[in-house]
Amino acid sequence: MKGQIWWVGIWLLGAGWAVSVQAQSKKCPCDYLIKTSGTYYAKQVNAPAGSTICIQAGQYESLKFYNFAGEADKPLTFINYGGPVVIKSTGKESALDFYNCRNIKLSGGGKPGVKYGITAQTTYQDVSAMHIHDKSTEFEVEFVEIAGAGFAGIMAKTDPSCSDSTAWRGNFTMTNLHIHDNYIHDVKGEGMYIGNSFWGSGQERTCNGVKMRLFPHNITNLHVHHNLVERTGAEGIQIGCAPAFNVHHNVVRSTGIDPFTPDQDNGVQIGGGADGQLHHNYLQDAHDIGLIIVGHLGDMTVANNVVINSGGVAVFCDERTGSLPNSNIRFINNTFVNSGEDGFRLYNETQKNVLVNNVIANINTQNSKSPYKAVSFGQNATAEQTGNMITQDVATLRFADHAKGDFKLLNNSPLIDKGTDVSSMGVVSDLADRLRPQGAGYDVGAYEFGELLAPVVPGAEGCETTLTRIGYVTLQPGVQAPPLPPVEVITGVEEPVAPIKLALSPVPCPDRLQITVGPGVEIRRVAIYSLTGQEVNQWRFAAREATGQCEIVVSPYASGLYTVRVTTSVGMGTGRFVKQ
Repeated sequence: MKGQIWWVGIWLLGAGWAVSVQAQSKKCPCDYLIKTSGTYYAKQVNAPAGSTICIQAGQYESLKFYNFAGEADKPLTFINYGGPVVIKSTGKESALDFYNCRNIKLSGGGKPGVKYGITAQTTYQDVSAMHIHDKSTEFEVEFVEIAGAGFAGIMAKTDPSCSDSTAWRGNFTMTNLHIHDNYIHDVKGEGMYIGNSFWGSGQERTCNGVKMRLFPHNITNLHVHHNLVERTGAEGIQIGCAPAFNVHHNVVRSTGIDPFTPDQDNGVQIGGGADGQLHHNYLQDAHDIGLIIVGHLGDMTVANNVVINSGGVAVFCDERTGSLPNSNIRFINNTFVNSGEDGFRLYNETQKNVLVNNVIANINTQNSKSPYKAVSFGQNATAEQTGNMITQDVATLRFADHAKGDFKLLNNSPLIDKGTDVSSMGVVSDLADRLRPQGAGYDVGAYEFGELLAPVVPGAEGCETTLTRIGYVTLQPGVQAPPLPPVEVITGVEEPVAPIKLALSPVPCPDRLQITVGPGVEIRRVAIYSLTGQEVNQWRFAAREATGQCEIVVSPYASGLYTVRVTTSVGMGTGRFVKQ
């Protein structure tokens, strides 16, 4: 069923999401080294798929890349070398521009101890700091800081135009856009502007004297997580044209502080052609609406979010052209506190709204025309409401420290065990990645009272860039690069440290857990660990005994959340599973 995803840990395991970790000791020898600002063309470099293109630490005016392409399992990696890379554009061009590039990974993780190794900034009005466009696709961005922009921090889309019909919807789809672990702040427009804003209506253009309505491309497999976005002129995150998106574990605060139009002063906006999962996010201090959903496509689940101090309503939802009737819009286990107007304002009368286990506290009721409400409706919209807590007195809810934005529960909170079981809707953890339920029943709001999990399995940490490869090429803007020198091959025995992807099923798991890695990859060792980090058991496999996948028996172990670590012939991966 669409929308059912088991939310456990920081990745989504039960729905087939891959889990990857990056060993901090991994080395990234540079195949190519960039030392100069300018424009780089793939035809002048001829970088093979899987190559590492290093950017030497230092100051740059702008970097533009045209037509670079890796392969699905061998992306081209652009990464900082030797320390921080700072790209500051003061003219009418973005600091970082990618044109018609595919299977690219941009990483600021090239120097241990430097969290954001690449910084991009623009100062000119209406110029975004980073632009992924001109039919770029299959793109990952990690450990990048956007330290100011004349418009958006990161813009990812190709707008339809008369000059290129191949970019129109139906002719092009942007796929596998993955933006994570970045810091975006002090931009004039949106923190992230992902997808075109006119999915349903298109845009009228005159092409060769003929008026036409052009429709923008879709974005599939959009994954945005673990980003910090703050102090944005418009929305912190704006998403459109993205069916089945997955947005989670982001902190978005102080948004819409100086919008370029009056209605673009919100926290997170889900726009036309977008639907999917918005969960485990913390949204704070939006100038107007905390979460605005307008023109969305179909089913959406909004769960385990905190939305506080919204200047207007906490949540607004309305259909637009292209929105699918009878879609399920579910708000589950969220905490909404201190909204300047209504808690919810729902105008989507053709869809089914479900509000369950939400906290709606301290809304502003001081409106002389019509008092604001916890849940208000327009255009004959309705909602099924179950297990929600509505109050004007936040103190009675016994949060850890609501004045400081800490909405975890104290042991005497009236929210404990008062919620409805929503495991059938896929919600089995809380905002702190704590397993639900902890007590006799589900708690109300974004947090479940109980013991915290073991330390979260770290995400990718980039890799330490080096020049130890025998031969690398220094690139010059617009200059034909010589062939890549041969690489010295060194044989020997070494513990694999490369990151791998693995899939676990079923999750939750009652008895036998199947572990799947890449085709032809030999599994050598599997270990599972308790929440306290203690090894519960391990399995070792002889050469070629377990290739591609294996199965372990977990039926003897107590119910709960476990970490599994898999060592293979090519690297190591870590994931989590729920034992029923």
